[in-house]
Amino acid sequence: MDKYPQLKADIIEYIYNYKLIDIDDAIEQTNIQRAKVATEEESNEYNKTKDEIGYNSKGSYVKKKSSISKKVLFDSNYQCACNPKHKTFDTPSGNPYMEGHHLIPCTPDKSKKYESKSKLDREENIVCICPNCHKAVHLGDLKVKIDILKKLYNFQKEKLDSANLDIGIEELLKEYKVVQK
Repeated sequence: MDKYPQLKADIIEYIYNYKLIDIDDAIEQTNIQRAKVATEEESNEYNKTKDEIGYNSKGSYVKKKSSISKKVLFDSNYQCACNPKHKTFDTPSGNPYMEGHHLIPCTPDKSKKYESKSKLDREENIVCICPNCHKAVHLGDLKVKIDILKKLYNFQKEKLDSANLDIGIEELLKEYKVVQK
């Protein structure tokens, strides 16, 4: 008889969920790399709409426009917001590989929370970061996560405010389930 069936089930679910996050993020980042850079006009028009919620076998999600994230990478000159000295490989288009990251997580529940103020899938909530920093903000230890989130928050604070996405650093850390001691 198995002594720890629930523990095993919890571990399997944890691993499965992280794989889903990695697969979904890999698809999203690939779509960003393939997208054309949104024009200023396209971005402004897109900001006038609400976040659109989609549904699939895994549940609900916020539909994201890859060209908006690509515009953030382009406007950031493909430099990591955590540290502009972070270098990566060049993509087939000749640009350094960087990733788009929604600072306030772009999830259906967060979208609902902010919908009276703004949408979450917008330039002001997206930062250009290297893949190493991107993985660290999601999978790093507590100190690494806090350090990166503070850097990104300070880097993006004015843009968040300009888009009516007023959030304090403590609230942002809670969004990532990071609690400071």
